[in-house]
Amino acid sequence: MLDKFEVLGCPCTAVNHSQAAIHLEALLGSQQLGYTVAINAEKILKYADYSDFSEIIDNSIFPYPDGSGAVLGLRWLHGKLSEKINMPVLALEVANKLGIATFIIGANEYNHSRAVNNIRDKYQQINIVGNLNGYIDYETLVSAIKRTKPRLILVAMGSPKQEKFAAQILAEIDFGIVVGCGGALDIIAGELKRAPDFMINNHLEWLFRLYKEPWRIKRQLFLPRFMWRLSRLSVRRWLRSWSVSNRDKVAVVGTVGVPASYGGLETLVDQIIVQEELSWTVYCSSTHYDVFPRTYKKANLIYIPLSANGPVSVVYDIFSILHAIFSGHRQFLILGTSGAIIIPVIKFLIPSSHMVTNIDGIEWRREKWQGFLAKRFLKFSERLAVKYSSVVIADNEIIAEYVDKEYQRECKIIAYGGDHAFVTPPTLSSEQAAIVDKPFYLALCRIEPENNVSLILQAFSKIQERLIFIGNWHSSDYGRTLRNEFCNVKSIVLLDPVYDENILAIYRSRCIAYIHGHSAGGTNPSLVEMMYFEKPIVAFDCLYNRATMENHGSFFNSADALKALIETAEGLPVDEELQDVAQRRYKWHDIRKQYLELFGH
Repeated sequence: MLDKFEVLGCPCTAVNHSQAAIHLEALLGSQQLGYTVAINAEKILKYADYSDFSEIIDNSIFPYPDGSGAVLGLRWLHGKLSEKINMPVLALEVANKLGIATFIIGANEYNHSRAVNNIRDKYQQINIVGNLNGYIDYETLVSAIKRTKPRLILVAMGSPKQEKFAAQILAEIDFGIVVGCGGALDIIAGELKRAPDFMINNHLEWLFRLYKEPWRIKRQLFLPRFMWRLSRLSVRRWLRSWSVSNRDKVAVVGTVGVPASYGGLETLVDQIIVQEELSWTVYCSSTHYDVFPRTYKKANLIYIPLSANGPVSVVYDIFSILHAIFSGHRQFLILGTSGAIIIPVIKFLIPSSHMVTNIDGIEWRREKWQGFLAKRFLKFSERLAVKYSSVVIADNEIIAEYVDKEYQRECKIIAYGGDHAFVTPPTLSSEQAAIVDKPFYLALCRIEPENNVSLILQAFSKIQERLIFIGNWHSSDYGRTLRNEFCNVKSIVLLDPVYDENILAIYRSRCIAYIHGHSAGGTNPSLVEMMYFEKPIVAFDCLYNRATMENHGSFFNSADALKALIETAEGLPVDEELQDVAQRRYKWHDIRKQYLELFGH
């Protein structure tokens, strides 16, 4: 049974050609009595304006899309894809396939005769039990139909005459399906041309008919009225849907994507989408992945063909948010402020939208953003995110204090978990054993200026102690330059990124100490993760790192200071308090719970 949908109140089924053929076969194969109606823009307007005609359409067993108006209405109002159905041809094909007893009515005597002959020539299996032209009186038509008892009755009288005839005749017989054919017999007879396929497929058939029959212009004045009504209702429904918030559906925007293989925000997403209480949609950059699964853990994945980093990240974030809006999302977890210029627009159009933004540090202060305009734009984006987001998340007390002082806005402080990294290392491969068989210090980060990569490398290039430095050396000119400069230093081993936590555990558990150079961004996930391993941590001396470690560990602020700390490594404390801090503040179970609460769970 095909579902019916209303287009400006008029019922219409959403079908393509094959679905319509199957449905018509089922109707003809049953003992059902009824008639079809071709739904187009003109009939849709008549349905609203004429109660007697609306009753005829309501009683139809198969109101199908015959014109562009019906097809567009089904798509705009209900999101249903359908096709314009050439029902006269379809009915002849089905009747020919099944050998259905068919009665043909319509057209003038000359066109009728030619059309019937052409039908017999083309559809040789069809069983035409009777045929009469459209100028025969009603009593004669009824008498002939009752005598021949056809299963299919084709009526080409034009609308609305043929629909009224169908409703009238079915009150006098107890058999048959009546199909209105309009001017189909004139076309089959060769006296009337149908529009070319490209015009039909592009909803321009009305223009062809107007060209062939200019006198129809007065009749076709209904088209602007129809499009106005349809557009107005579509916009009204669209705007109304914006005010409806699905509190269990959350779009995650602003990261490279999952599975996590880039940074801390991606790891955050990877960890929180295990929660079944919410329906997650994660937006991912297709430029970052080689395979494109549609689901991961408890989330649906949407791929955007743009990079999630650099200046284009602004477009990436905006496009992701707009896609989510048009996909019915009203709750957002926005990670970073690159695309924040769209937030006030969404809040104005959809006041009920719930936008939770993790501002991810003070982005405009990062050294990688060069130039006055770039920094000004990022500061402007930060201001919009803080002002218009429903909830602002800071991952560090220092970031929260900055937001409060700069914008007088209170933040929700939620850090990152680190316990997922504390796993049992796997058995070493021979290649891994060759790297870690001698004592070494470990550094791990994205290769960016604010992570003091150059400072750390300079310090270790002047001493004998080994450094294993894991990072994305090939992702930027900065990284490639440093790699070329230090790759031949014997005490320094530069490794490409490692995202497997089990492999990372090998390096973390075996290092002498961890060197942390991050100077921006608030709470850094790699630092939190390392705090679980009971190793000495030597961190760049900044407020963020001191707040994260609660002033435990050791700190440096220059290459010479780091060099001095390493040369007196025996004095580096194994601060047991660091693991206590980690277990108290940086557990994923608690982080997930805090995020759930922000979305009403």
